[in-house]
Amino acid sequence: MAPGILVNGFHDSTTPSSTLPTRRRPYPHEGLRFDPKLKPKSYRMTGTSPDSKILFLDVNILDSTGNDPYRGDVLIHGERIVSVGLVPDVEALRHDPKVRVVQGRGRTFMSGLGDAHTHWTWNNIALELLGDIGVEEHTLITARSALCYLDSGYTMCYGAASAKDRLDCVVRDAINRGTLPGPRLLANGREIAKREGELAAGITAFAEGPLEMREVIRHHAKIGVDQIKLSMSGEAITETVSAEECFFTDEETAACVDEAHRNGIRVCSHARARDSVIQCARHGVDVIYHASYTDEEGMQILEKVKDRVVVAPALNWLYATVYEAEPFGYSMEKAEQVGYRRELETAIKALKEMHKRGITVLPGGDYGFAWCPHGTYARDLEHFVKLLDFTPMESIVAATAGIAKLFMQEDELGKVLPGYYADCILVDGDPLKDIAVLQDHSKLDVIMINGRIHKAQPTEFLNTSAVPPSSQEKKSYFNFVAFEDELGRSRIGHLDLGDSTIQPLTMASGSPLASLSQVIELGDEGVVRAAEAPFPLSSVKLLPPLADRDVLCIGENYRKHIKEYRESGFAAADNKVTDSPQVPTVFTKRSTSITASGTDIYPHPGFTQTMDYEGELGVIIGKAGFSIKEKDAMDYIWGYTIINDLSARERQRDHRQYFMGKSPDTFCPMGPVAVEAAALSGEIRVQTHVNGEKRQDGTTADLIFSIPKLIETVSSGITIQPGDVIATGTPHGVGVGHHPPKFLKPGDLVEVSVTGLGKLSNRIADPGSKNPTIDRVLQKPSSIPTYNLDRTWGGVGLTKVGPDHYINVRELGSQSPDAETIVFIHGLGANLEYYAPLVQAAGLERTRRYARPSVLNCYLADLRQRP
Repeated sequence: MAPGILVNGFHDSTTPSSTLPTRRRPYPHEGLRFDPKLKPKSYRMTGTSPDSKILFLDVNILDSTGNDPYRGDVLIHGERIVSVGLVPDVEALRHDPKVRVVQGRGRTFMSGLGDAHTHWTWNNIALELLGDIGVEEHTLITARSALCYLDSGYTMCYGAASAKDRLDCVVRDAINRGTLPGPRLLANGREIAKREGELAAGITAFAEGPLEMREVIRHHAKIGVDQIKLSMSGEAITETVSAEECFFTDEETAACVDEAHRNGIRVCSHARARDSVIQCARHGVDVIYHASYTDEEGMQILEKVKDRVVVAPALNWLYATVYEAEPFGYSMEKAEQVGYRRELETAIKALKEMHKRGITVLPGGDYGFAWCPHGTYARDLEHFVKLLDFTPMESIVAATAGIAKLFMQEDELGKVLPGYYADCILVDGDPLKDIAVLQDHSKLDVIMINGRIHKAQPTEFLNTSAVPPSSQEKKSYFNFVAFEDELGRSRIGHLDLGDSTIQPLTMASGSPLASLSQVIELGDEGVVRAAEAPFPLSSVKLLPPLADRDVLCIGENYRKHIKEYRESGFAAADNKVTDSPQVPTVFTKRSTSITASGTDIYPHPGFTQTMDYEGELGVIIGKAGFSIKEKDAMDYIWGYTIINDLSARERQRDHRQYFMGKSPDTFCPMGPVAVEAAALSGEIRVQTHVNGEKRQDGTTADLIFSIPKLIETVSSGITIQPGDVIATGTPHGVGVGHHPPKFLKPGDLVEVSVTGLGKLSNRIADPGSKNPTIDRVLQKPSSIPTYNLDRTWGGVGLTKVGPDHYINVRELGSQSPDAETIVFIHGLGANLEYYAPLVQAAGLERTRRYARPSVLNCYLADLRQRP
């Protein structure tokens, strides 16, 4: 242990042997003293067991006090940090099986990050479209944004505005109850603006004059917000409300601050313009957003009141709009034309000066737009270093202890000290040497919130020296199941084989998973449980795990099965079946034969009278490979599923090959689940029952050609791909092997069980039933590009709007070249008939030419780019 470190983690400046440097001057946020009428919010997060103990050994502790990092240990008990640096009885703790121990190996242990300008309700689309999103969908968007912040290592978010009144509040409360995962949040409501001065009408609470503004603020307080936002100046991208114009009067700003503070809530303000910054400073606005056009007069006023005001510039929005928006249709030339380049340069100069004068400047980048998307929040810390001349330590302290001060909880948030909440991250790297490492989510090895582990690899907690193997915590694996949701969309969930319920799964960002192929590509860390509750398996339609590719099948891979098939009389006369084949027999089943567990099997009455079952283990490939060696083959396996290789024996015999007899529609039931390879170990047993009678029973130990050998064989001339399925062969006991044969007949229930994979169940349908495959194939979407209402090749006949968008325009009414044109625009679900009464009543069809464009996705902002 380094000398001079006390148990509480503070440096002991009186210890002669200490070589650590003393602290620099105080940080600006440490001098903040908000209005005495404002008090810290008393929210508590629930869900952390008071008995939980987590010990981090040998970590590089960056405690956000401003001191240099130092090596030591950290003990967390329940929701709080107990010891930092020197942990009492550390040897006993590391051998206690009830303590989860993480070997730090010198990685950086620091406070979770914070954002001073958070928009959870923004979802990377145009601002003016947010008001059109239904409240149900918008709630899910808000919850997904919260999860994305936590996935990015952020544990404190200061809400800057919500697109609807209560979205921030509802999700904040759900997180605090432990219902949803997410950071700590101070919630905001709809931003308050004057008419003609708003940024986007659909997300604005309008108010005119001091009295109406006070009433709106009282409404916001009643619904439970923690702060309100004033939209005091414009935004260059609107091209209608200038970023250099202030729309509020001194009287209005003063009234808003007075009313908010009387109700115990703080005030933040969208204030780019010079005059808006001055008003904010004069009248006690707590948080000024942007402050781009602050001049010397404003700077002097800010310096005088720096003990009660915070500036959060949202620097990444400006930077990205100037330098990174072109791929989204907003060129650098356009950004320069409307003034963003000048604003960025002016803002950088002003913010550097604020930093020199000791004004508190905190990070928060206005994330949630197309070129400033969720998940990239830590870019602000790099901008502070590279653009504003902060040191990496200053940037990190601002994003941790500084945000904690904004929360008015600087004594329990934002630092790694005893008594503080355990909102922490373990970083594989040194952010003081490379601040950008905090942007790499793969380097955030452990993320904790309120003492709970949100993200960590299972191997982080393997403490083989302390815990016997039998008592080590085992990883729980998902039983991945594909199903249709209520809108008919493919989704992926976890099937609990015990109580037959499905827990929906999502990507780490919160986006729903649509296929097992996405699961395979994302890997372990990319899949999480959705916030919604599990639902009964019986309430949804199951889909096969993988259905878009022919299945690779292996014949003659169990010796007893070879014997029974050879003796059945159904082997082709020239097919020399031997007990000891030298190479595997490989064939395919067409993808149209794949069907799900629980579906009926079409019996093909005019095609076969010898339908037979073959229960098999299916191997799912996880990565592409060619000419794979047997010793390396297991590395290419993602997981396993169950397959019933149904067969038409006479077709198999008469065609002297497998394909026709193996590929009839619905002859490849697959599922119900797919699991990762690590979930299954040792021998895997395959059993088949027909109407409750056990017919087949074998294990992978009976295989002639092992699974690695099969992969070597198949890949010797074929590139295998992620999502390929290899059916490994069937044990003896098939119908054709009985005397007399026991072929399947309508009404029979066939159940194939495999160790750890549940049961694949299908019933043979009535001969008079309809083949379901033809309808499924006919319902597949067209491969021809579809633009709006018309189907065209390459957009012929459509009007081009922007670089990649086409619309179908119908022109009606007068064809006179002198007639004025009126453009009617509608969204999805509407049509021209909506406007017919208006057109007819006004006689427009006689005097005007009117055009109706069909906009594909209602992104009306694209129309601004029309030629």
